[in-house]
Amino acid sequence: MSTEHHKADQTNGQPPTNSDVRFEAADINTRTILLYLLYLAITVAATFFVSIYIFRFTTDMVAKSDTALPPMRREVGPTMPPEQEVATPKVEITEEEAMKIIVSKGLPAVPEPPAGKKK
Repeated sequence: MSTEHHKADQTNGQPPTNSDVRFEAADINTRTILLYLLYLAITVAATFFVSIYIFRFTTDMVAKSDTALPPMRREVGPTMPPEQEVATPKVEITEEEAMKIIVSKGLPAVPEPPAGKKK
């Protein structure tokens, strides 16, 4: 903070100025920034429409070049074997039955930690 006093009366109608601090009007040019954003928006929109055109063109090209299977091939059917499913037994027991099994067999024994190591 400066302790210098500024002249309170400006006779020439200009705002007070400080010779140590300057602002260059050329530092910020809003017109340039706005033009940049406009060009960016135009480029994004153009790219979007070009990508839609390319997508439609390639989709049509693939649809036109895709030929139907010959009649002889249609009779053969699929040539890949069906997917093998792993057979897992499905066991459904109630909570009460599970508790009876745990009571009858007991819980597995948990080894005790060494005497020197405590948590």
